[in-house]
Amino acid sequence: MPRKKVRKPKPSSAEIMLTRWRKLNPTENRDLQILELDWPVAISIIQSAIKIMTDHDSRADQLEDAIAQLMPNVLSGYAQASQQHHTDDAYRLHRTVESIQRFLLHRYAMDIPIETLVANPKVVALIQRAAA
Repeated sequence: MPRKKVRKPKPSSAEIMLTRWRKLNPTENRDLQILELDWPVAISIIQSAIKIMTDHDSRADQLEDAIAQLMPNVLSGYAQASQQHHTDDAYRLHRTVESIQRFLLHRYAMDIPIETLVANPKVVALIQRAAA
């Protein structure tokens, strides 16, 4: 009996934009891969932020510019937490999410709650505990 081909789901626009940024920024991509190894959920959080940005920046060049500004903030927040010798992974993720929130507040004047960026309630609770 022949098997049906299972189609891969189409990548979202956020996934496409993040992939494009990764190709254009190989050095920063290595830093992002370290963050991704530490917290695989970080990529979905970044994609959530990009989706929010997509809702506000209608032109592709504006969105690319916004992503180019977002990613150094994200990686910087993570790096600073790591350099401060925080062994707590949850704290480093908290600082990463916090940097995304600050960027969105600064660029779009939007105060985005953690729950909007993080889909998993267990991860939200972990981040909130780390923030306390």
